[in-house]
Amino acid sequence: MEEKNNKKRLMIKLGTALIVFTLLIIWSLNLKNVWRDAAIDAPAVDGEEWNNFREELERSLSDIKEVLEKREEMTNTAENASTLTPVIDDENQLILDGILKDTVDLATSTATITPPVVTKNNCPEWINCMPTINDSLSPPRSCSIPPGCEGITQIAY
Repeated sequence: MEEKNNKKRLMIKLGTALIVFTLLIIWSLNLKNVWRDAAIDAPAVDGEEWNNFREELERSLSDIKEVLEKREEMTNTAENASTLTPVIDDENQLILDGILKDTVDLATSTATITPPVVTKNNCPEWINCMPTINDSLSPPRSCSIPPGCEGITQIAY
């Protein structure tokens, strides 16, 4: 009996060693693919592609430059326009004064918020959730707060 067990153990050890050895051989054969130089696989880039890329980049940069110049012209025009004084008649001046007065009144006033009054609604002040020892005859205590008592009832542990 013991001889059979020793033979089984030897077969398991040999099988495990064979699997490990096979995995190591496969891994070592695959290493050349892992460490292969990426430059060998990279396609060669000819001068025409570089020229096309350079031309496209120059076009993009010139477009950006044009947009920036237009934006600068627009800001200069807006600055010149803002230096002009607008003409406001008496009716519009009265409307603006009213809006300004209402705005100042609102800015200087403070809003008071009254908290809602909470009524007890027959809610308990606390619920006893302490575990009991050797109380196998009684059911476990309910530790849930009754509906409507969420802000009133506290749980005691």
